[in-house]
Amino acid sequence: MEKGTAQKGERRMNAVIKVESLEHVYGGKVRALDGVDFEVNEGEIFGVLGPNGAGKTTLVKILSTLLVPTKGSVYIKGIDILKNPRRIKRVINVCFGGDQGLYWNLTGRENLAYFMELYRCPRKVRRRRIEELIEFTKLGEKADALVRTYSAGMKQRLQIARALVNDPEIVYFDEPLVSLDVHFVEEVISLMRSLAERGKTLVVTTHSTSLAERVCNRVLLLDRGRVLFCGNIYELSKMLRKVLVRLKVHGINKEIQAKLRNGLPCGRPRVKKRSAQEAELQWLCSSWREALALSQELSRENWDDNLEALEVKLPPLKDLFLEMFHEP
Repeated sequence: MEKGTAQKGERRMNAVIKVESLEHVYGGKVRALDGVDFEVNEGEIFGVLGPNGAGKTTLVKILSTLLVPTKGSVYIKGIDILKNPRRIKRVINVCFGGDQGLYWNLTGRENLAYFMELYRCPRKVRRRRIEELIEFTKLGEKADALVRTYSAGMKQRLQIARALVNDPEIVYFDEPLVSLDVHFVEEVISLMRSLAERGKTLVVTTHSTSLAERVCNRVLLLDRGRVLFCGNIYELSKMLRKVLVRLKVHGINKEIQAKLRNGLPCGRPRVKKRSAQEAELQWLCSSWREALALSQELSRENWDDNLEALEVKLPPLKDLFLEMFHEP
């Protein structure tokens, strides 16, 4: 083969993942994916969001070579995954949420050794690799305890370690925050960021708009198998023509109570938080110009020293998500 010539089933491209016109139909009737197109860049954290039945699970199964699509193509690192699934499996892995795929009657260390055997990792590097994964995921002494004794958070640490046994370049995270308390949520987020810093590409399917907003460079919004949006939060806000104005006041006196009760001259706000001591009001505007004009109008109101915050910013992803899917 001549130097610089692509092998059969390969193509030149910059994106590490490229999906083209992807479709999948179950049983000839249920269309789970319908003409899906997107790209994932090397080293980014890419979020896939959507309501139940949107097609997220089907998409991850196809990307991880567990399911053959009805139509369309997927290229990973320039390789056609339908023509070369074995080559793809060397560079990808899946991190499940919860205890799916773990062996409860084995220790964490034994689980990692077993999966390394499945991936045919060289014996001379297994022990060192297992120790590195235990240290990276902070399994500590729990690595030698049976998995059935693990908390939900420890199981998720082991899931991340298991997904790294073959040192993949791309890791798919499927609902990584399932059943986790706040402490372990922060730890998992920290581990995901560390992986991205190490050059890994992460694709995250999640119901959590908070997770997507905190860690994802870009998001793909799916609904009934179709792509509604692909891009960053600023682009989504611009497409939906939404800008947030946030007002927060504290030490509420009778005059401010009257303002809030009778309404301000700039339209009815959404009350985010209100008590006898403080109030937070929000307005969703259709442009930055409108939002800045509203902010100036609010600033001219007489708040004495009770104004704590007045800002114009992008809405939270949760608000944009609800707007996109027309939820109440």
